[in-house]
Amino acid sequence: MIAHLKNVLRELQTVKRAWFTSFNMSPSFVEGYILPQIVGMEEKPRNIRDYEHLQKKLSDEDIDVRFFCDIRMAELNEGKKTAVLFHLINPIHYRLPFSGRPFSLITPVRGCPYQCIFCAAMTYYGKKLRYHSPEKVVEEMKWVKDKFGVEDLLFWSEVFNARRDYVMAVCDEIERKDVRLNWVCSSRVDQLDREMLNRIHRAGCWMISYGIESGSQEILDRSKKGANLEQTREAVCLAKEAGLEVVGHFVFGLPGETKETIRETYKFAEGLGLDYAQFYCAVPFPGTQLYDLARSNGWLNTSDWTGFEQNFSVMDLPGLSSTDVMKLRRKAYKDYYLRPRRIIRVLRRIKSFRELRGLFKKALDFSTWI
Repeated sequence: MIAHLKNVLRELQTVKRAWFTSFNMSPSFVEGYILPQIVGMEEKPRNIRDYEHLQKKLSDEDIDVRFFCDIRMAELNEGKKTAVLFHLINPIHYRLPFSGRPFSLITPVRGCPYQCIFCAAMTYYGKKLRYHSPEKVVEEMKWVKDKFGVEDLLFWSEVFNARRDYVMAVCDEIERKDVRLNWVCSSRVDQLDREMLNRIHRAGCWMISYGIESGSQEILDRSKKGANLEQTREAVCLAKEAGLEVVGHFVFGLPGETKETIRETYKFAEGLGLDYAQFYCAVPFPGTQLYDLARSNGWLNTSDWTGFEQNFSVMDLPGLSSTDVMKLRRKAYKDYYLRPRRIIRVLRRIKSFRELRGLFKKALDFSTWI
């Protein structure tokens, strides 16, 4: 099967890294999402016939797709831009809600040394933290702005704040080069302080994302999160004081989970004063400790890999079925975002009919995910 697919898509070279010189893009992502969009296919390929159709469309439209590994910013500065695909992608699909501005990703840091049993970051990126220099990060920010007019960025790193001195150095370089862009980053709740949060805000960060996971300390401990609920409360409070918007990410269905601990997590999320909350199903991705636990304990209820996405539950835990997890997740989203206060708060951000229309469309898209 794999050999046949490679033959069908013989134009595609193996890709390890190609997205604004930094985003980790797998072959399956390129073949399943990026290329179909380029040629106007409405859905990702699902079988051999779909892949053959994709190949024909690429050929008919004379699209010569080339990918290269380890692109360096120096090469980009020399004009070797053949591997950058941004100009082939319709930017309308990559715009922020409310403002509708285009955005992109850059990766200051790769790797994650932490032991969370449910996270696939170590499998994707390895445990060792590898850093682009502050100069390289800011050079890339400037290049994205100058080349494509993109002024909104997501720092695609699991733990951007793992080293305080690095965060401060990036902010210093941003101000030294006077590269004024809007950006968002992810952080652990146990590795920040008031000064750091104020500093990133001054350097253009307007939103920070926390992996909170659970409102039950017992669940956090069993999942080897290495953080506690009080640290979460303080992290949210400090970020809000610094003028940052805050997103919290929560996972339902971790080992030891019950309906009651899921309710605890929702109540915890509701009381934090977050701007946005995301609720996921725990997924035992291969390569994680959770996958090993699920297999050894007989929790997996399917071998269909298409269900291994965070809007599906594929584990039946003792006393908590996958159906229960998905029902409670949907309820959490509805209860959280359909509160009158939340709706009024969102509507107050709307500045034009275009923004209202864009928000409505994104809400419809999002409803299919929950």
